[in-house]
Amino acid sequence: MLPVLAATTAAETVLDDVVVTSGQSATAGGRTTTRHTVTRHELRGFPHLGEDVFRAVARVPGIATDEYAAQFSIRGGEEDEILVWLDGMELYEPFHLKDVNGGALSILDVEAVGDIDIMTGAFPARFGDRLSGVLDMTSSTPSQDGGRTSLGLSMTNARLLSEGRLKDGRGHWLFVARRGYLDLVLGITDASPQVDLRPVYYDTYGKIAFQVGESQSMSAHALWAADTMTIVDDEDTVDNSYGNGYGWLTWAADVGSDARQRTVLSAGRVTRDRLGVDLSGSGGRLNSEVSEDRVFDLLGIKQEWTMSPSDPHMLSAGVDIKRHWAAYDYASSTRRQSVSGGEYVTRASNIDIAGTQVGIYVGDSIALRDGTTADVGVRYDHASWLEEAAVGPRVGLSHALDAHTALRAGWGRFSQFQRIADLRVQDGEEQFLPPQRAEHRVLGLERRFADGLTLTLDMYQKALWAIPPRYLNLDGDVDFYPEIEGDRARVEPEDGSAKGIEAVLTRDIGDAVSWWLSYAYAVAQDDIDGVTTPRDFDQRHAFSADISYQPSDRWRWNVAWQYRTGRPYTPRVFERLMTPRGLGRLVESFGVVNSARLPPYHRLDVRVRRHFGGAASQLAVYAEVRNLYNRGNVRRYEVDGWVGRDGEIVVLRTPITWLSILPSVGLRWDF
Repeated sequence: MLPVLAATTAAETVLDDVVVTSGQSATAGGRTTTRHTVTRHELRGFPHLGEDVFRAVARVPGIATDEYAAQFSIRGGEEDEILVWLDGMELYEPFHLKDVNGGALSILDVEAVGDIDIMTGAFPARFGDRLSGVLDMTSSTPSQDGGRTSLGLSMTNARLLSEGRLKDGRGHWLFVARRGYLDLVLGITDASPQVDLRPVYYDTYGKIAFQVGESQSMSAHALWAADTMTIVDDEDTVDNSYGNGYGWLTWAADVGSDARQRTVLSAGRVTRDRLGVDLSGSGGRLNSEVSEDRVFDLLGIKQEWTMSPSDPHMLSAGVDIKRHWAAYDYASSTRRQSVSGGEYVTRASNIDIAGTQVGIYVGDSIALRDGTTADVGVRYDHASWLEEAAVGPRVGLSHALDAHTALRAGWGRFSQFQRIADLRVQDGEEQFLPPQRAEHRVLGLERRFADGLTLTLDMYQKALWAIPPRYLNLDGDVDFYPEIEGDRARVEPEDGSAKGIEAVLTRDIGDAVSWWLSYAYAVAQDDIDGVTTPRDFDQRHAFSADISYQPSDRWRWNVAWQYRTGRPYTPRVFERLMTPRGLGRLVESFGVVNSARLPPYHRLDVRVRRHFGGAASQLAVYAEVRNLYNRGNVRRYEVDGWVGRDGEIVVLRTPITWLSILPSVGLRWDF
């Protein structure tokens, strides 16, 4: 059942023209942060089954993900350690189909997004309350030529876009709506006739922005997304639904000749409604049941200032105040086998809580005369429901060795509070945990050569402490209700670390052929009960190669190959126990967490795109093949064990792979 769903949601993501600028260094404006930039033009050129923004950027160095999930890890961190912004608004759990590894797709259509900045280490004090990185997105803006309407079709969804400029030319608007039709595709193909599988998702984004006088601007934004997952078979019923809704107003204005402010008023709601019933017990008896209704509401006001009182200083400051509400209504019942026939383990929580979160920062960017730029800042965060506060100093330096070479260094202290709606009531927790802590250290070099070559090197180290307990499903499978599964385990790291080296070599001078190569060496570990243990996304070596060939404005070919060493998993072990009567009984359990490795992962993706028409109306058609040579990349193992005739334990491991070769087609009509 799951591979059928995954095959229709996984992204064939061949990076078309990613601009990898790991910190726009002193040779290009003095930025000191490890930063990867994807422009609107490049993002729209990516192939995306599902039209997914998160999957498009998942191949840049330092990012790790899997084929089923849109969310990703940055430099060994957890997926929830990434701050996600859209036009200055923080987005919470911005994913569709969250039952599949936390989210199979993001709630943002690729056409809604303009530029993306991905910060992977030592980011400035402006960004807070997340440990690992920042995904800072700006929405699409129509060109000066006027408006357009666009219709798009892919293997998974249909899209309508309309954008344009106001009549006086002092403003613009954008509206994007997307409806996934995985339920229709699965119904037509009847891929699993014994299972009624209906995944449905849809999202809309709209904004209007306009000038007010010569020095002020205002904008209004709305984002709404919802999805349902319904599965019915002879034994199981799944009826889950999720919602995300946001609205925000932005006012920006010049204050005098050397200062500018931006104010954002925001509101939002995130909902989760899960109901699952398992009747696989003997005689159709109830085996387990889960019911959850969780609601998170927010109101916020944020104001940011930038000021340049005198050379060489550029001052910045901001305050972000949010009022949060969370309501939990959870119950579960699971039958555990025993000698007496089994008993039910139950959990129930009903909690309503409210609190205020405050973030304040100040910073100064100093452009020195010797080609050195220094960014210094400090951030203060407080969450009332935790009664905890954190102070995070940040420092970034860049120095231009010459017109083509820059050195960078960054350091900072970071904290992450448990969100008010993130209590793990499903695992029996009803108390909030102290904030996590991290320290980032980054060194980088950027060198621009002749003929359009650019080399970027980064070395990083992260120290982690106050790490909260994690709940893992050791079998490695995808579970819609993981908290009731028998392989659920709690791990409690004392501290952790991540370190690595990233290298990127690119060539893009605007001719027919462009390419980029990247290599990353990484180590991500936790100390658990005195044992050094690899983190889930620990992968020693990762390599990718991408080439784009555009012989004319109408044709474009892309080839992308990626390789990474196998990730860790927890093996199953078997032990033979002797009964008092001298008979051997085979007992199965799990070994040390993440003590084994999967085989290496690699695949080749190919895409071709063709444009038809002219300026007034244009049709773009693409075809692509993911995993062209049909590599059987191992996802997990199914394990069986028995005692052989010679009395020895025999263990059979059957590999379960990620997606096989997968072709897809799509089109977009602009008029």
